[in-house]
Amino acid sequence: MECTAESSVPKDDTSYYRGVVQSCGSGLVQILVSVPTSCGSCNARQSGCHAGLNKNKGTIIEVKSKTQFAIGEQLTLASASKHTTLALALVFVVPIVLLCSGLLIANYFLGTELIGGLISLGLLVVYFSMLYPLRKKIAHHFEFVILASSENQSR
Repeated sequence: MECTAESSVPKDDTSYYRGVVQSCGSGLVQILVSVPTSCGSCNARQSGCHAGLNKNKGTIIEVKSKTQFAIGEQLTLASASKHTTLALALVFVVPIVLLCSGLLIANYFLGTELIGGLISLGLLVVYFSMLYPLRKKIAHHFEFVILASSENQSR
């Protein structure tokens, strides 16, 4: 994933992510971007749900940067919202469309839901099998900008 401290992302169409530097060196910074959970306001946690207690929820993003950062330093990353929309489409929208259309088409032609469901699941396996090897190529379409420390403090 591309990252430059000098680039600027349009202010009106920007998504912000907070992360912690995991490692830094050789012009490459690994940043753990945490996934926010809603466990604090959920009533199920009182009845024994421990799904949100895993502290390792998040994604490691490797970015290129000439700036050195300390391990554990908190950063704010910015990305154009269109990148977020593309990621959501690739991970959620396309699979749902494949699942539903595969089920409907197979059910119409074959007349059985079991075979239609298996064909739909097969389409998902093929889709994600094609998407996985392309992950590095797709990652080049996403640009993250590390905001300056003064911008970090104002957010």
